[in-house]
Amino acid sequence: MAYHRVIPASVAVADHVHSAMWITPETLAAQIQWMRSVGEIVDLAALVNADDTATRRPLFALTFDDGWRDTYTVAWPLLRAAGVPATVFLASDALEHDHLFWPEDVVTKTHHIALRGDEARVRAALADVWPASQPRPSISPAGALCEAWVEALKLLPEQARRSRIEAYLRRIGARTEPLNGYIMTWDHAREMSRSGITFGSHTHTHTILEGLDDDEMTQELVVSRRLISSQLQCEIDLFCYPNARYTGDEGPVLERCGYRYGFVIDGRQVRHPVDPYYVPRFLMSEEIARNRDYLSLHLLEAPLYAGRPHRRRAATVGATVRPPAPRLRRSAEAKGEGG
Repeated sequence: MAYHRVIPASVAVADHVHSAMWITPETLAAQIQWMRSVGEIVDLAALVNADDTATRRPLFALTFDDGWRDTYTVAWPLLRAAGVPATVFLASDALEHDHLFWPEDVVTKTHHIALRGDEARVRAALADVWPASQPRPSISPAGALCEAWVEALKLLPEQARRSRIEAYLRRIGARTEPLNGYIMTWDHAREMSRSGITFGSHTHTHTILEGLDDDEMTQELVVSRRLISSQLQCEIDLFCYPNARYTGDEGPVLERCGYRYGFVIDGRQVRHPVDPYYVPRFLMSEEIARNRDYLSLHLLEAPLYAGRPHRRRAATVGATVRPPAPRLRRSAEAKGEGG
């Protein structure tokens, strides 16, 4: 199970949080109760290494991506009260500088500006900075149009992306420095680690590995692993891919950098023996959780459920990876770079 933010619906609305990125505390608590009623919640290593014949009950593992502050303030108290394990994947640079990730930063600022009645200003600014190589959709709400722009920016080189973002933020009258107060601190992470929460890497700068060369990828993986290990005084050998994007060629680099496992989001079945660098997870959100019958049936057959053989699916560079729920799905890639 891959979670991101655990927040009240009012907070999600106030900051225009993407629907794939949040779940309410009440829904998380109910899901923990349901999982424990039908199976067992275990840590990631126990699930991935589970003996197919050891148990007939489903095994579930809970993961939280990015290192959001509400993982500490909201999710962790629920986990602690229920006595269940979990893993948190950190983008280490965000904790170092208390910087909100650039996609969420841009969308949140845009939403706040639009709420003041400046939607026309936002749309005009987006038109000026839209990459010529990417189609501009006909979307009316400024927040939704900005989300589409963010997706287009992910295909640009970093310097070109930064330049467009700075020009856009100045044009709409927003501060260019990233918002703060959204990401947990190292003190929060240390407290959680001492209580038994496992931590892993989500790269250093939350960059998408797809498209990086081996040296760039190695830099992201090594710096993040070293920094998290130093701050938390524990071994870091788990990794998950930002934005759920991967090519299928990263495994040797992860292994060389000291990681034992890599986790993706695509809703496939966990089959044994599992490919350790492409272990599937199921993206959970409040939107998906509304369809309880679909969710219950799917979780009992697919992601992070031990005891089913795994076959690696060939990855296509640039392919959108989605949970298999046609009426509910919004892809992990479309949610912004906070994944």
